Amino acid sequence: MLRAPLLDAGFFADDFDHHAMQVGAYPVPRSRFDMFNFGDGSSTETRRLIDSGHFPWWSDPHVHLAMLRPLCSALIAFDFAAFGLSARYFHWHSFLWWALLVIAVALVLWEAMPPPMAALATLLFALEEGHSLPLGWLANRSTLVATAFGFLALYAHMLWRKRAGRVARALSIVFIVLAASAGEYAFSAFAYFAAYELSATRGPDAWRARARGLAPVVVTALIYLGVRSALGYGIVGSGFYLSPTAAPLAFVAALLWRIPVLVAELAFGVPADWYTGGSPWRDYILQLQLFPARIWLAFPDWRVWHVAIGVCALTIVLLCLRRFRAIFGDALAQSFSWLLWGALLSLIPVAGGMVSARLTVAAALGFDAAIAALLFALFLGVSKRPSWLGRSVCLVLCAVLLWIHVDAASERDRAEAAWQRYRSELENTWVLRAELDEARIAQQHVMVIASQDLTSAWYLPYVRRMAQRPMPKSYLLLSGAAQPQDLVRVADNAIELVVLTSDVAMMAVGGNYRPANEPFHVGDVLRVDGVRVDVLRVLFGQPQAVRFTFPASVDDPRYWFLYPGERGLRRVVMPKVGERLRLRRPMYPSEEALQAQEYDRQLERTRVQVTPN
Repeated sequence: MLRAPLLDAGFFADDFDHHAMQVGAYPVPRSRFDMFNFGDGSSTETRRLIDSGHFPWWSDPHVHLAMLRPLCSALIAFDFAAFGLSARYFHWHSFLWWALLVIAVALVLWEAMPPPMAALATLLFALEEGHSLPLGWLANRSTLVATAFGFLALYAHMLWRKRAGRVARALSIVFIVLAASAGEYAFSAFAYFAAYELSATRGPDAWRARARGLAPVVVTALIYLGVRSALGYGIVGSGFYLSPTAAPLAFVAALLWRIPVLVAELAFGVPADWYTGGSPWRDYILQLQLFPARIWLAFPDWRVWHVAIGVCALTIVLLCLRRFRAIFGDALAQSFSWLLWGALLSLIPVAGGMVSARLTVAAALGFDAAIAALLFALFLGVSKRPSWLGRSVCLVLCAVLLWIHVDAASERDRAEAAWQRYRSELENTWVLRAELDEARIAQQHVMVIASQDLTSAWYLPYVRRMAQRPMPKSYLLLSGAAQPQDLVRVADNAIELVVLTSDVAMMAVGGNYRPANEPFHVGDVLRVDGVRVDVLRVLFGQPQAVRFTFPASVDDPRYWFLYPGERGLRRVVMPKVGERLRLRRPMYPSEEALQAQEYDRQLERTRVQVTPN
C-alpha cells in the first residue's frame, strides 16, 4: 500500500536503453541476455557510443560499463515481449520478486529466531527504504531477483545443516546458481553463508565441515567471476562505480567511508543519499539561529558528520551484541551474531556502487534482526527494571526505534514512491514536449547545452523512440555543468561555453563516464561526430571553458540547440559572431514550466489561426 504509486512509475533511465536494445535503436547491438552491457570498453564501441551522444564527449576512452546479469536481462526481454510498453505490468512483475524476497527473508528469520522476533524483523525489512528504488526502477530489479534467490538458498542451506536433507542441499545449490545468474548482487547474500558457517559449525572437524558447506557458494562465485572476466564484463573508467578487481586500492579506501554511511542508513535511518546530495538538517539548524552562520562554516563538512554517525551506529550495534548473550542466552545470541556479521560482510560487495539506499537490501536482513532483538530486550527491560528511571529509559529507546524504523520509514517509503512516479512522468513529458522540428528531426543533430535531469541529458532519442516518434540523427550534451553559463559565438561555425561559477564538481571528471583520477588539461582536444572540442580553461580538473567547432555554420538547420528554462526545453537561437548569450542555471523539469510552455503553444496556434493569408 505504501509503495502502490510505484506501479505507475513508468520507465526511467536505463529502462530506455533496454527498449532501444530490444528494437535495435541502441548504437551497438545487444542480445536479450546481455542488456546490462552498456559499453564493452572496446575502442570501436566507445567511439560509436560517443558519436551517437549516448556517452558524453568527456567519456574516458576506455570506459567500460558491462554487468553480467543474464537472468535479469532475460526477464526484461520477457516483459517487453509479453507486455509491450505497458509499464504497469513491468512493475507488477517487480512487485512479485519483492514479495518473494520478503518471503525468503521471513523463512531465514523464522529459522534463526523465535517467531515473534522473526515477525517483527520481517516487518522492519519490508519497510526498508532501500526497496523503493529497485521496485520503481525496472532496470534495478536485479537487486530483488539476486537477493531473493540468495536468501532462498540460505534458508535451504540452514535446513540442510539442521536436518541433513539431500533435497534441501540440492535446492540450495540450485538457488545459488540462479542468484549468480541474476547478477553481482548475489554476492551480498552469499556473505551470510560465510557468517553462518563460521558461527554455526563447531566441533573437532569444523574447518572441513565449513569447507563442505561453503563449497557450492565458493565454486559458483569463482565460475561467475571467471566467466565475467573471460567474456570481458566489468566496470572501468567510471567515477560512480569502483571495481574491486580493476581498482582494488581505491575500492578498499572507499570501504572506510561507504560502509559507515550505509550503516547509518540501516541503524539510524539517515538516508545514504544525503552523503552525495547533502543533508536538509543544515537549513533547519540555521533557521533556528542558535549561533551565527559564520560559525557553521567552521564546522566540518556534512560528509564528515555522516561518516561519524555511521561509525557511532556501528559501535552501538556491536555493543548490543555483547548484551544479547546475557539477555537471550548463548544459542539465540549466536543467531544474532552471524546475522549481523553477515550483514556487515554483505556491504562489501556492493560498496563499489554509487552510495544509495538500494545497496542496503541484503544487509537489512541482519540489521533488522538485531533491531527486533533490541526492541524485545528493551521491552524485557521495562518489566524487569526496578527503578522508574530505568523503565522510562527503556520506553523512550523503544519509542525512538519504532519511530525511526516504522513510522519514519513508512513516511519515507510513501514519499519515495510518490517522488519516483512524479519524476518519471515529469521528465518524460519534459522531453516529449521539447521544442523540436518534427518534420526534419531525423536529419538533424540535436544538442542540449546543459541539463539537470537524466532524461533530457542522456535519453531524449530513446524516449522519442519509445513514444514512436522519429529519433534525431545524433544527440549531444554539450556541458555537464548544471550551472549558469555564457555561450559566446566566436566564429560562424564555433561557440564557446564558459561556466560562471566555481561549482564544477563532477560535471565531467568524477562522474559516471570519467574517473576522478583523469582530469582535463588546457589544450586537450576531442572529437565527437565531426565536432571538435577544445578545452580552453580548467578548474579543479574540470573543463570550465570549452570551444565547440562544427563542420558547418551553427545557423545550419541541421543543428538544433536546446536549453531547459522556465518555459520548458526550448530551442536556443545562436547569437551573431562576437556576441554573448548568458544562460541561467538549467532548470529541472517542473509543472509550472510545462504549463507555461503549453500556454505559449496555444497562443501561437491562436495567432496563426487569426493571421490573414
